[in-house]
Amino acid sequence: MNQRFVPIAGIIALGISGCATVTEFRGEEVAIVSLTEEQSALRVATSDFGEAAEARGWITQSSGLLDLASLLVDGQAQTSGQSYSELIGVGMRPVDEVMRTIGADATDAAGHLSLISGMAQTMLLDDSESRVTRADLMAFEQVLVKARKCRNSFSRAELDVGAAMIPTAQSALDAFDAEIMRAHTLADLMVEAYTQIEASKVS
Repeated sequence: MNQRFVPIAGIIALGISGCATVTEFRGEEVAIVSLTEEQSALRVATSDFGEAAEARGWITQSSGLLDLASLLVDGQAQTSGQSYSELIGVGMRPVDEVMRTIGADATDAAGHLSLISGMAQTMLLDDSESRVTRADLMAFEQVLVKARKCRNSFSRAELDVGAAMIPTAQSALDAFDAEIMRAHTLADLMVEAYTQIEASKVS
């Protein structure tokens, strides 16, 4: 578990909304190009979260809509290959070391989910009519699903350990739970904002 989370701090510098501009230099020509919806900082950050979570073994590679449907229906995704428990050496390494690994991974996941939630919260504070797009909403909802899948992996590892978590690991898991709840609340607010924006276009 020595792989580090893909850094997303630099993404924030691009700006929270999709209305920023960048300058492209093509020889003597200087062109100002509006950032498209596909270049949204939030969407890049959510994509990086999923890629890094897969790289570190918190979740398995997504199988698309079938994977999402399985998670929503029975609370767990279809999995293949090594489980998170196997990757961190449950049953092979000392219990305390395994618990510290779970705690460290939960801390990393919570920290980066918090950064993404902060970006969403800033977006919600924007008073422009396009502050929340459908693509923004879908990306944030997807990262929330992935965060829950990460938490499920940590929970299964905890069960596989078969002992109460050490205080530091439990605190990290509790903090991750709090960040997931925060993201859930923000997702609801984004749905509300997007609905209002779309309704205003019709009226």
